[in-house]
Parts: sequence; C-alpha cells; structure tokens
Amino acid sequence: MEQGWDTNNRALVVPEVDTRQSDFISHRYRTVTETLRNDMESRYVDYILMDSIGAPLAIIEAKRTTRDPIVGQEQARQYSEDI
Repeated sequence: MEQGWDTNNRALVVPEVDTRQSDFISHRYRTVTETLRNDMESRYVDYILMDSIGAPLAIIEAKRTTRDPIVGQEQARQYSEDI
C-alpha cells in the first residue's frame, strides 16, 4: 500500500476479519474463510491494520467510487463498535 503497509504481512494487515466472531481482546481474528457459513452472525471489515503487538490499530473499509461514501462510513462505524 502507498503508506508503507505490506498487505502480504498477516502480522500487520489482516483482510476480511469477522468483527462479530473474532476475539479482539485475545487477538484471535476469524476471517471470512472461517465464518462464512455463519453469515447471519457475521460482519466483515475489508482490512484491519495491526500494531506491533497484534492489536487493531485501524480499520479499512474499501468501496468502489460508484458507491456512496456514507455507506462505507456507516459500515466502518459498525465494525468499530464490534471491536
């Protein structure tokens, strides 16, 4: 990514994290591949950026430019509440 985050480094960037079924206190992050069958209980943030000890530092919700940015902002707000 442009700001220096290596998206291939899963210690720093975790894609498609289930914000409802992950344990953020113990840093146990469940991804879409693990929880897709439980879709009614899940919400997936596009990326979580981690700090040096593996705690969430920031969430990234990506949207196509044709989508209303307010939709993405609301999703990000819900994910942050889950965390």
